[in-house]
Amino acid sequence: FFLLMGVLAISQRGVDADGLGLPNGGPGLRSNKSASIVQPDPTYFEPAMPLDFFKNIDPSKFEWMNKDEITPGGTTCGFLHARLGAIPRVNYPKVKVYVCVKFA
Repeated sequence: FFLLMGVLAISQRGVDADGLGLPNGGPGLRSNKSASIVQPDPTYFEPAMPLDFFKNIDPSKFEWMNKDEITPGGTTCGFLHARLGAIPRVNYPKVKVYVCVKFA
């Protein structure tokens, strides 16, 4: 989520990633000097989380429709429970975002 939001923020501002002071445009990113677009870095690798990580996600934050489908090669869906704000002591409404995941 953070990486995606960072890419969107850089793209929307039209700022070269190196202009933000991040090494090599940030983790997993490299800047394109001729444009203000940030491209994924194919040399950056981060291993996937184990399946048990996904099975044990706090259901108040993400609710799987069927945890039994969290298997290698399996596809399952669920609801991300996201707040519409982040200021402390302010009560924001939550939205449910339907998400499907295919596991490797």
